[in-house]
Amino acid sequence: MVFATKASVIANQKQNQDTKIKNMKFNIQDRIVLDEMVDTFTTEMIKQHHEYDLDGKRPIITKEYWFQMIEQVQEKIDSFTTVKALKQSKQYR
Repeated sequence: MVFATKASVIANQKQNQDTKIKNMKFNIQDRIVLDEMVDTFTTEMIKQHHEYDLDGKRPIITKEYWFQMIEQVQEKIDSFTTVKALKQSKQYR
């Protein structure tokens, strides 16, 4: 009986967390930081691949694959961004 109650409490906590995540939206300040992180990562990835090319090395993960992943991450960030923050991000980016 106690186990069933604890399991029920855990299930309710998980559901509450899931609901909070679904209702979460990035505001303008969040979006500025996220945009900067994505841009910095992209720049560093390009530099790293350029160094690989100069050294005649093959990267473990290709540049094309990274660009696909960056695009997917960007789409996910966009889906969790407020309309106002998304508009400002697209305007200044």
